[in-house]
Amino acid sequence: MDHIDPFNEDEPFFDYDPDELMRIVSAECEKAVHIPREKELQNLIVQHLTDPKILTYRKMFASVAKNLDCRDVLIVEANSILRPLTPEKIMECVCKVANQLKLDKSRWIIYDDALTDIIIGLEDYELLTGHYALMLLIRCNDLKIEINKKKEKYIKKQLAETNYKSMREVLKCIFIEMNNLSVHSLSAQQFNNLRPFEEILLGMLDRNNGKCPPLLIVNEISRLLPSAPIYMFKRFCDAAEDIVNSFRPLGVICEIIGHPFLFPLFLHPRINFTNQWLLEGGTKIPSKSFLPRSTFVQAPQTFLKYILLKQPRLFVFDENNMSPFDLLFKYTLFDVTECLLILILEAMAEMEETDRSFEDPLNQYNWQHISDMCAYSLVSGKANFSLLLENLVNHLTLLKYRKARGELMRVVLQYISVHVSAAIRAEKTAKIEFSFYPKLVELYNLLYHEDTSEVSTSAEQMKLVRFFAPTAIWLNLLAIKNTDVVIEPPPKLVRYVNFIENLLTSDSKAEKEGFITVIANSYTGRPEIFQKHFCDIVYREIQKPLNNHTSFWPLPYGKRALNGGKALDITLLSCLSFNAGQSLFKYLQEEWNQRMTRNEFPSPGLIETIARMTFMGDFKGSIKSMVNIFLRKVKQEPNLPHYHLLILSEFFTCRVKVINDYSICPTFYLKTYSLMPGYCRNFGAPGIQRYATFEHQFLRIFCYSSPFIFIQCIKVMMAMATQQHEKHNYVPFTSATDFGNGKTAASAEISSLILLQYYRTYKLVMPSTLISFPNSSQELEVHDNKVIETQTISAATKKWIPEKFQKMKIAEFPSFNYIQTLLSMIDQDDIYQFNAQNEMHFRNDPHFRILLLLFNLVCQNPQQRPQSFPHFGYVLLNLYNSHYLISATNVLVDYLISTLKEFKDSMAPISKYIHLRNCINEFIFYHNFISFDRFLLQFVTHPNDNESIILMLEFTKILLIDNQPVDERLNFLIDILPSHYDISFCNSQTLFIGIKEYYDRFPEPTYYERANLDPNYPIQDDEHLPIYYSNLMEKLLPIVDHIFHRSIEQELHDDYFFPMVTRLTVVYKYHRKFF
Repeated sequence: MDHIDPFNEDEPFFDYDPDELMRIVSAECEKAVHIPREKELQNLIVQHLTDPKILTYRKMFASVAKNLDCRDVLIVEANSILRPLTPEKIMECVCKVANQLKLDKSRWIIYDDALTDIIIGLEDYELLTGHYALMLLIRCNDLKIEINKKKEKYIKKQLAETNYKSMREVLKCIFIEMNNLSVHSLSAQQFNNLRPFEEILLGMLDRNNGKCPPLLIVNEISRLLPSAPIYMFKRFCDAAEDIVNSFRPLGVICEIIGHPFLFPLFLHPRINFTNQWLLEGGTKIPSKSFLPRSTFVQAPQTFLKYILLKQPRLFVFDENNMSPFDLLFKYTLFDVTECLLILILEAMAEMEETDRSFEDPLNQYNWQHISDMCAYSLVSGKANFSLLLENLVNHLTLLKYRKARGELMRVVLQYISVHVSAAIRAEKTAKIEFSFYPKLVELYNLLYHEDTSEVSTSAEQMKLVRFFAPTAIWLNLLAIKNTDVVIEPPPKLVRYVNFIENLLTSDSKAEKEGFITVIANSYTGRPEIFQKHFCDIVYREIQKPLNNHTSFWPLPYGKRALNGGKALDITLLSCLSFNAGQSLFKYLQEEWNQRMTRNEFPSPGLIETIARMTFMGDFKGSIKSMVNIFLRKVKQEPNLPHYHLLILSEFFTCRVKVINDYSICPTFYLKTYSLMPGYCRNFGAPGIQRYATFEHQFLRIFCYSSPFIFIQCIKVMMAMATQQHEKHNYVPFTSATDFGNGKTAASAEISSLILLQYYRTYKLVMPSTLISFPNSSQELEVHDNKVIETQTISAATKKWIPEKFQKMKIAEFPSFNYIQTLLSMIDQDDIYQFNAQNEMHFRNDPHFRILLLLFNLVCQNPQQRPQSFPHFGYVLLNLYNSHYLISATNVLVDYLISTLKEFKDSMAPISKYIHLRNCINEFIFYHNFISFDRFLLQFVTHPNDNESIILMLEFTKILLIDNQPVDERLNFLIDILPSHYDISFCNSQTLFIGIKEYYDRFPEPTYYERANLDPNYPIQDDEHLPIYYSNLMEKLLPIVDHIFHRSIEQELHDDYFFPMVTRLTVVYKYHRKFF
């Protein structure tokens, strides 16, 4: 027999043809039995709990395995089976297993316990998130057995930890499961087993628990069909009805107010003025300011705040343009009388119980909102005044709410004054009915049934206005001569009517005792009295000189405005009725127009008074009126001095004014942009300053607008881009070189900031907008494709932008070869030509290298600099326009980034960075070759790749922290500027004096002024714009926003991030006390 060598014998495997081998393998695979994962999991659970061998082994080794929990082994094995699956497949698989195990009724309780441990283990081993595990437990529950304590405890724990977005999915899951129940066939035991889940659902629907925003809950409820089986559960029906009814006033009020102010202003650090989310007792709050969201929702007088401000509202309801939120507002009433009644009675009830005084800021805030809402809704026809009076009489007859009667009569006064004015205007043409008058008398007698002559008055305006509100009502009514009813003051009011009429002969007494607001509210129906005894008096107060020796008010840089820096007190303005406030606003606006016609600068006090009125709300001085003045002046631009436009622009920069009226915002945006191309091409300081002013205004429109308003602006941009408007040919997102070539008026950096806001808006509302505006979808597609084709983004940005824009190119760190080329050109030729003062050499520079040249000269030893430095530099810079200087600043930024890259690669010491910062300080603050805010804006926004952005952020910390020139300016502004919330309550004279002192101490001379330091050189009057409010803090706001955005996006190291947060947050508040 031959010897067989097993190691050298030919393998029969290789004797087969490859094709034949494949057929064999396929056949063998078909013979193999594939066990589904749900079957594996089911067998694992059954064997673990019932297999005799496993049970025997467990008993045998129990003594040596005391520390080993066999259930842990089960969980680990189950996780190994399910690990390859996605979360959705895992849920599907476990549900199938549960359905199979339910069939074994005798062992289902122990199976359910094991399945609960497995599901909880899926979250522990991170195969499922908490809310997925929560939904899986709900779907696997069986009402035939009682819920075990372990499962109930876990569900409650997860509900407490789940965020509101995930809570929405859990809510959907519960609705689906309860809709699958056959209610009529449930036994008493099954109903008892259902109770824990029902309690959990009711807890989610309870608004007081704050588990989920009511907006989302109502949205999910609205998805249920009227015939859904879940409505068979009475407790759910009651809870659903409660939350829908509580949400209904919100929906109605949103339609009345008309516009949202939750995003982004409400979340903006500049708006949230305390870290504790609590109001200080001394804080003054005018109408329409933003209260922080308080966790103390059960505190007195927070109901109205909660309704108005706690809910997101993204769209303005339009009857002709139904939005995808229609289902939320299917109960919306176009007659809101009932809602106003509820709010008034609710507020009056709280005033009966609260210990807060009537003058408490929170009480005044709530009543001011109610007052403004009533005025707007009644005047616009959204509510019926007669019906409101009738309902108030009926309810207050039963409800003895009397403490807030003065506030209620102020609400009534709002409408009466408007109605009387309308009746006077229509006396010759039509007759206006006063059928509500009997109910008004009945309401007064009901509220003031006792003798009010014993009530002591006070010199405080708020108390006087409240006490004399009924008197003001009847004095307004007495201005009507011909009415369908006899109007006479009630006997109890006669003495007060006579008292106010006697005050007209004693102006000094009215002013001294604070009755001037009472007179204003009482005589809006008599314009001659109103103007003589109120408007003229308060205007003289505004125009009062700072001292008796001056006839003008000094503005920065030697400019003179009309005298008067004292604005009207905010308390006086808030005490005026709706009609009185509007009449005063028109009076002051006319004074403004007269000053503009005479080519005079309005007094700071006049501008601040109008600013305070617009700050208070659209009901006592509409910002729309100021926008219309601005637009009219733009149309008259060829025949109007440019600085008049800048006064209006200055007005819009004194506060964060978001123009939320979508009927004027796009036009305002378009007109603002229309000014930019002309100023972009203007040479010298006037053009540069004006362009910077309107660029800042242009940017604010986007940075501080709500999504709805932002979309309106985007629609205008799309129209301009697609229709190629001959006058405003603005393609929003195009090549970065187009700005330098003069093809567009907004730089690529400004466009990038707008683009970031566009991403945020797109994620929030754009899908819904496409449904709401189907005609714009094609234009939007063209617009978005243009963005994708022309723009680049950093890799970090790509993580959070909408999926549609994921195809955009990722920006890479540039090679900066052109920087080396420019440096060689500077060394070889530019320095020589600079020394020779050859203007023509630099006049047509296509490489934008002037600032790079000047910076390199600054970095040199002073003895090595040309003799013509820096004088000739100012001469050259005065030859350029904004297009060129912004592009030149970008070249300088590229050079700085490349230098920082070299420092980092060579591990340069910190002294190198400090030296570079010192050179920048000398370049900006000593030589004034460029303004600090312009440099910082370009330095922060120009880098676009991850590496450059990180280098920029790390050096920004060195540039802004412990840097003496920056610290001096910010600290000075911190000392003179009030906080954002106090600016309308501060001493306006001190504010304007402080602004002038700032520019006296830290002037920003123009290139023309630096080039002509000879005091005998003629002064150019328009070298500087009139400045009332503008300051470095205001200009830094969008820059600091972007620094924080980039820092979070790039996950900047704590050593850099937190020091910048500590230093820069003061920009939002203007004061240290908040930090």
